[in-house]
Amino acid sequence: MPGDALYSSASTTTRRLGLVAVITALAAGCGVLAPLPEPTTRIERIATFERIPPPPFQQSVSIHWDAYKIPFIEAETDYDAAVALGLVHAHLRLGQMEFGKRVVSGRIAEMAGPPATQIDAAVRAIGLRRAVPEILDMLPAETRAWIEGFTLGVNHYKAHVAPLPHDFAALGLDNEPWTAADTIALGRLAAADLNWTALFSLLPQRTEPGWPALWHRFGEAQGALAPSIAAVPPATPTRAETAPDEGWREMIALFAPFARAGSNSFAVSGARSATGAALIANDPHLALTVPNLWLVAGVKAPSLHAVGMMPAGIPAFVLGRNEHLAWGATNMRHWATDFVDVTGQGGFTVERHHLERRGLWPTTVENRVSRWGPIVSDAPLLPFPEDRDIAMRWLGHLPSNELTALLDVARAETGADILRAVEGYAVPGQNIVFAEADGDIGMILTTATPSRPTGWPDDIIVSPEESDRAWERVLGPRDLPQSLGGEVDVIASANNKPVADAPTRLGWFFPRDDRVRRIYQLLGAKERLDLDDLRAVQLDTYAITEHGLVRALLTDALALGPEATRVATALSAWDGHFETDSNGAVLYQAFLADLAPALYAALDRAGEERWHRESGQLPLEVARELSGLPSDRALDLIEGALEAAAPFLDDGTRWGDIHRIDVGYLLTRAPLIGARYRLDEIAVRGGQETVAKSAGPLTTEPHQVAFGVQSRHLSDLSDPNANYFVLFGGQDGFINAENFADQTTLWAAGDTIQVPLEIAEVRRRFSHTTDFAGTGPTRQDSHLIQP
Repeated sequence: MPGDALYSSASTTTRRLGLVAVITALAAGCGVLAPLPEPTTRIERIATFERIPPPPFQQSVSIHWDAYKIPFIEAETDYDAAVALGLVHAHLRLGQMEFGKRVVSGRIAEMAGPPATQIDAAVRAIGLRRAVPEILDMLPAETRAWIEGFTLGVNHYKAHVAPLPHDFAALGLDNEPWTAADTIALGRLAAADLNWTALFSLLPQRTEPGWPALWHRFGEAQGALAPSIAAVPPATPTRAETAPDEGWREMIALFAPFARAGSNSFAVSGARSATGAALIANDPHLALTVPNLWLVAGVKAPSLHAVGMMPAGIPAFVLGRNEHLAWGATNMRHWATDFVDVTGQGGFTVERHHLERRGLWPTTVENRVSRWGPIVSDAPLLPFPEDRDIAMRWLGHLPSNELTALLDVARAETGADILRAVEGYAVPGQNIVFAEADGDIGMILTTATPSRPTGWPDDIIVSPEESDRAWERVLGPRDLPQSLGGEVDVIASANNKPVADAPTRLGWFFPRDDRVRRIYQLLGAKERLDLDDLRAVQLDTYAITEHGLVRALLTDALALGPEATRVATALSAWDGHFETDSNGAVLYQAFLADLAPALYAALDRAGEERWHRESGQLPLEVARELSGLPSDRALDLIEGALEAAAPFLDDGTRWGDIHRIDVGYLLTRAPLIGARYRLDEIAVRGGQETVAKSAGPLTTEPHQVAFGVQSRHLSDLSDPNANYFVLFGGQDGFINAENFADQTTLWAAGDTIQVPLEIAEVRRRFSHTTDFAGTGPTRQDSHLIQP
């Protein structure tokens, strides 16, 4: 899923949405106050699973469960493996699946009531499900059978399980049938263009007189433009200073748990590993929610034998390990959308959407559609100019075959096989890192992309003609530079800018390259590496830019007043790590939190500071702007910021005292009722762009981390059973179940769970097995493919 500071405000938004949910629930019969389930053990939960009648399996099926409720499916046919996956996904994550289905469908008001009407209208206008019918029509027979089997398994479980998860009462969910279209739609939710967040935040500023200079400076911050802006007039204060209505952030926050927003992925070749075989490490960066986006599973079927991580509701491994290779991915932050000004073009059609609303009567909303895509400016929630018709031209509106691609990647034997597998893949853009059993490693840029100029664009919104030129030829993975193995001994991706020789501009906004630089730095520190070394890299909390900023700015600070000098001396001794026991990390946070707004206020560009803060570029931009000021003025600002940090030196505040996360269900942060869903609150290590990423707001107040490393994977290709995983939270989404959040302690400590690939080792290690007998080679599911 990219860097990902853009989600650092999600906790505030979640609280607002929580309040909406509470008010609506009170008006709708207090379903959110339904009694919580009694605590249940793993064995009791498995017994619930085993009480449902057996589905119509063709042959015998065994589902092996380990102590953490990780399932390994052993099936004699591929179809039966898919049915079993449907049972398992529904058993572990049914409430989460139903919630995600309603988010992607613009049915949030069914859960949250009338206040979510405008969010639903915006989601319907964007049209995340728009391409789903065409995608279903294009599926090859094998994929169609797979998704039919999965859908049958989900619905079989839904029809027979009792009780339903607490989510159904709390969120007012009906137990309607699951469809194959719902699974494909969840994939489109994960494919939402991560540039939308940044672009929506910039749109209100686009009409200001200083916009050209501001847009130019954003290009500079991305390294896309030369620093000289002599020909561009200086910026004036922007609308961001007047706190515009930003209801669109509430919508983005709902997408956050599902969007594949970031990650680290790195591999070491057999030439550099201690075992002589390739190694791989993956740690996705997403919203830190319980249930986790992922569930860990294993499958052994005739055409698929793999272990790895699947998104709840999608029967495909996104990262993992088979007999021949291991793979992972990071979000490319791919530029998959044009906002097209189609004012005056005409020829629009009108779509009408019926919205059910919890606690109130239904309503109807409309939006128009052009040949360039839906007119998203029709949605009042979205911050487009009111006097213009703006269409969204998104690759996700076109049919593509990500499910088949993911299934074929899990069957691949070489990097070349992966490249063939992803030919029909489009969104979201991914950098797939792989490690082969023969010791080779590589990376494949996986996306479809319009053929655009490689320079920084002139504006956020383009003309129809400009968009048509770019979309006349849509490039695929084979048109992009690729590394298919045997070229390097270490390789890493951390949402950094793609390769320089790409034939088109692949993205707008990227995080700083701190994480990828630090990964290469640590991997280069030893001649021979093992999985423990890769694990240590995943847990690293050193902040390259932040530590560099401190050393650069405090060179002259020891000559300031006594209070500032005292803090500068302590801050200069900081080792640059964001560990939970670090006072230096708090001093840095206090220093920058005071310095940045004071600096941009002095520059008369206060609105710009917020955008750099959210994009993750703020420390670099602060250093750059200070270097352009007279030295005495810069030192005055630095002195004031050091003095502001003094109380945190005096009281010894540690990073873990302020950088924290609630462990609990989705509604944990809702006012009034959140406490009943909260299991624990823990300190979190890491910072905004450390390898062990944990993004939070730039504040010294105690705050909740909303985004960061929420799972980890490690594999050593010398041993098919040397595969290790951990989730923030746990496998079982059933509230108060033993495995609801039991991996959190492991996750916080950097520990993992071994998940073997060989079936003999699975049978030995997994303590419980559920066996099903087959009823013969029947198929009763063709009706399940429906939009």
